Amino acid sequence: MNINGDGLVLTTPIGSTGYNRTLGGPLLPLGSSLMAVTGKAIGCPLAWSPLS
Repeated sequence: MNINGDGLVLTTPIGSTGYNRTLGGPLLPLGSSLMAVTGKAIGCPLAWSPLS
């Protein structure tokens, strides 16, 4: 599967969290060892139905 977009944001709990949130990404708890990947300007194929 190919997904087209302008890029990805890789976020740690300390850095880039604000930018990640503006793109609709998750809020990561401080002190956790989590990372989040959020797409920027992702184009969804017409076959995908939106989630509500």
